[in-house]
Amino acid sequence: MKICWILLAAGCGRRFGENKLLYPVKGKCLYQHGYEQIKAAAKQRQEQLIVVTSHPEIADCVKKEGVMVVWNDTPKKGITFSIQCGLSAAKGIQNDMAYLFAVADQPFLTKSVLLAFANAFSQSGKDMGCMAYGTKWGNPAIFSAKMAKKLLYLKGDKGGKQLLKKNPTSVFVYQCPTDKMLYDIDTKEDLEGI
Repeated sequence: MKICWILLAAGCGRRFGENKLLYPVKGKCLYQHGYEQIKAAAKQRQEQLIVVTSHPEIADCVKKEGVMVVWNDTPKKGITFSIQCGLSAAKGIQNDMAYLFAVADQPFLTKSVLLAFANAFSQSGKDMGCMAYGTKWGNPAIFSAKMAKKLLYLKGDKGGKQLLKKNPTSVFVYQCPTDKMLYDIDTKEDLEGI
């Protein structure tokens, strides 16, 4: 099964107090930590990566590396709108594809874990998948074409989590080796653990 990798990097970071994705963390912008790992995973599998953003700095950097950028001019509509922007750019939902969505504020994701998740989902026979640590589900999440079509009709800021919660028996849950893989940055206080 081929996967289209979609990185959601359009958020406003209201709780952070400024643009968290461009905030320096260990010598580079926050978004770059996860982006580099996702780009490497997609490249190894020879699959497409799409970055959805509303930030010119991210768009310029990603375009220079030959990655497709989709502009989200209304990020206040929430993550669901960014998901829909990414799907629209993927040249329509194709039945033999799955769509993996990652968020740009998870600095501890690694290429090896992303590849293991993608490979295990492909063999699971399930329609959806997410990463987890214990009973805590998190991002990235992946959707078969059948479920990706349902993402087009969602509203609000809950994203694909709405579908995962409604259909838990259809979800492949990939257990991460550590809880840090799910760690995301919402406030400046969250940076204290890095």
